Amino acid sequence: MISSDQHYRLYRYLRSPIVDAGEGELVSHVALRIKSTQLSWFKEKTLKSLCFDVIPDKYIVELFGYLADGGVLITPNIQPDAIRALRKVFRFQVIRDGPFTIIKRLCGPPGEQPAPVRKPVGGKKKILMIRYGGNGDHLMISPLIQYYHDEGWYITYNVTAAGETIYKDDPRIDDLLVQEDNIIPPLRKTFDKYFADLGKDHDKTISLLECLEGDLLRVEGSTEFNDSWEKRHTDCAKNYLDHNFTRAGLDIKGRLPSIWLSDKEREWASSEVERVRRKLGKKFIVLWNIFGSCWHKAYPHMFDVFFLLKTNRDDIGVLAISDDLGKYVIGEDYNTVVYNGCAKYKIRQSLALHSAVDAVVTPETWSLTAAQGFPAPLIALLSHSSRENFTIRDQDIYLTPALKDCPCAPCHQIHYSRISCPRGVYNKDATLCSDSLPPGNVYQALMKVRSRYGNHAVAA
Repeated sequence: MISSDQHYRLYRYLRSPIVDAGEGELVSHVALRIKSTQLSWFKEKTLKSLCFDVIPDKYIVELFGYLADGGVLITPNIQPDAIRALRKVFRFQVIRDGPFTIIKRLCGPPGEQPAPVRKPVGGKKKILMIRYGGNGDHLMISPLIQYYHDEGWYITYNVTAAGETIYKDDPRIDDLLVQEDNIIPPLRKTFDKYFADLGKDHDKTISLLECLEGDLLRVEGSTEFNDSWEKRHTDCAKNYLDHNFTRAGLDIKGRLPSIWLSDKEREWASSEVERVRRKLGKKFIVLWNIFGSCWHKAYPHMFDVFFLLKTNRDDIGVLAISDDLGKYVIGEDYNTVVYNGCAKYKIRQSLALHSAVDAVVTPETWSLTAAQGFPAPLIALLSHSSRENFTIRDQDIYLTPALKDCPCAPCHQIHYSRISCPRGVYNKDATLCSDSLPPGNVYQALMKVRSRYGNHAVAA
């Protein structure tokens, strides 16, 4: 039987759809409990996780056929004859973890392949760091990761999909423990038990959940969201990056993001920016992340800035990035000054581009944190945060809405709906804070940044 007190070992391997044909407690609240005789309900190569208490040798080939490539068969009891039977039909890896055998299906010709081996601890002190969230949340952890790496700790980093995207292959992470979103019931008591179980083999555990959206940002729908402005500002006007160290029990301030890129990623980014430079015929390339995950993480007067760049014939070109929606937002009207890179790059590629461009313009999304980790100057379009939330470098410009135009800023709130945030005056589809940053101010900030590198005008 798959004992429930050992389920925490399995979360890194489980992916949906999950079928549990065992007799004990379900391995996950998103798993489907069935009998082995009911597997005929499923088509071949459709399941990602299949759990059994005991696997009869004669059935293992049939069972393995239900797994998709990359799927896993999990059991605490398997015989060598069963493994030998699989070698004749499937390509796979065998992973041993505690009392469990995990057999991962691979594509390709039959045969057993060596399983990946985690880095040896080698006598190091072990730290478990836990952070779920978006790309920006994980980038903000990077100075803390760098600190413990420099101090010689063995680092286990427990993340969900976004964390894997940012930190896969990062040499500072010894064990990247990735689990599917919502594989654990989102209850405090469940998380506390899981973290305690994971931390059994570590010298220190740091949970960074709600480090920002909870401690320093009030999330729409929470009780604290409705706190007075004065209370929110008192509680939340603290440095985002420093607060990660505070949560770790460290009195360290002023660290900036420490973002690892491979040599291959840096070379690709330099080549790609040069390609965009030639395509636009512009000497100075600015990366512009056009929006983030919330309504107020977008700048409504972006096209007015593009118009000024085009009309004034400046030698500034824009490399626009975003998720898939952005490719429909950036049209053809300004293609002489804007390259539409929206949805064209994977997140690691977009991250690498920050290392190669001449400047970055971004609202309060992950690019703001990424830009702080590379030398290019940053123009930050603030909405919900205050300047106190950031470690501001000499080369950077942080633009904030004027109090007379937007008395609610900075609100220190995350707005997921349009009913909780005042509308703009000039652009009523925008938030008041983002609408209150005049495009002329953004253009002047670009001129100031560009002027540090020589003449900004193209000769007539």
